[in-house]
Amino acid sequence: MIKEIKIGNKTVKLRATAAVPYLYRETFGQDMLVDMAETANGGNTMLFTRMAYIMARHADSQTVPSNIIDWLDGFETLDILQAIPQIMEVWGAAEKTTAKSKKKID
Repeated sequence: MIKEIKIGNKTVKLRATAAVPYLYRETFGQDMLVDMAETANGGNTMLFTRMAYIMARHADSQTVPSNIIDWLDGFETLDILQAIPQIMEVWGAAEKTTAKSKKKID
């Protein structure tokens, strides 16, 4: 799924596919799903910044810098945190399945 969202005053294209957790691990050396579980328990809020960066780079590797710090320098301090609902909406929409079960459940 590809969707444009607003982060601060910028429009950012995000791409959420099955490759995102792999790219996250490859880039940051950590498991995205473990980080998500920690965040649900009140930990690691850096997850959202990293997810936004990975999905932005996945959508447009030509213009999104290869270094997260360079990408973050284009935003104000709280821009990413204010965009968390939109970031999670893109990720959540990609996780939903449209397949119907072939097995009839009584």
